Amino acid sequence: MREPNGVLTAQEREAITLLNAELPPDFWRRYAELTRKLRARTITDAEHAEIKQLAAEEEAWGGRRIALLQPMAREREISLIELMKRNRIGHHPDAGRFLHPDSSHAARS
Repeated sequence: MREPNGVLTAQEREAITLLNAELPPDFWRRYAELTRKLRARTITDAEHAEIKQLAAEEEAWGGRRIALLQPMAREREISLIELMKRNRIGHHPDAGRFLHPDSSHAARS
């Protein structure tokens, strides 16, 4: 069922919620902690290996997210970016909260 103005259906929103649940707050908390250590150049070899694994998980999640959203945009005959704007889909909600706690990204989902 196609919604007017590119708005997502309740079923589509639920699919996004389920996808977001794949990377829980603890994932983002640890990723943020390791990112700070990496930037401060205080990261250990073991932590560096861990952040590489977390980054790979996040990248794979991002691919699944695009694969989920792209057909929704195509069905509405709008770009993926436009779909995301109209539905206020930004960073993963926990990514914004932990990686960018002082920015506007923290409030977006």
